[in-house]
Amino acid sequence: MIALRCLFILFLVLNVARGWALNYDADRREAYIESALASLYGVKVTTLWNSYKYLTTVERNECHSGIDRLKVTCLIEAAKRGCSHLSGAAKSSCLLYSDVILINKLGEDKMISPRERYSIMMEAGDYRGRFIQEITYLYATLATEYGLSKENQCEVNDLRCFGRSINQFCVSYGSRNDLSWQYCVGGLLWFIVTHRTER
Repeated sequence: MIALRCLFILFLVLNVARGWALNYDADRREAYIESALASLYGVKVTTLWNSYKYLTTVERNECHSGIDRLKVTCLIEAAKRGCSHLSGAAKSSCLLYSDVILINKLGEDKMISPRERYSIMMEAGDYRGRFIQEITYLYATLATEYGLSKENQCEVNDLRCFGRSINQFCVSYGSRNDLSWQYCVGGLLWFIVTHRTER
């Protein structure tokens, strides 16, 4: 699991061309999605949102940089610190769901333009809350597209099937909508898991 995480985040740091993930075989991409889903489902939604808020705060303060490589490296180190109190499987899971959060933090800049951010800031008293509403709406649209797609043929608990179907969907969706594979996967996983019904 850790090897998959490192492989995935490494290429985010290098920030190579859109579609870089497609240079890696489908088995690796599907295995990453399956493992990420398992880690996301393995913790409470409140834990995921707390991790998101922690990394958002770090991003705004100590990791604020106009240089993507420096920003990402700083966020990776912050994510490691956030998981450092855990050990064994719990730590591996924490690193993996933090990886998904980092993907989405980076993707927010691509999905909501500076002009749209400025508009939100001017219109909303609670900028952060309004921003989360907007990005959630975009993720919901993505999840709806996936839900209606031919790729969505999986039983509820079949994570291996979801790994395969989400990979196939994001390859296809990304090529049609100019959205990178990793941001499609990250947004889709986040929305699906944080909007689940907890028992």
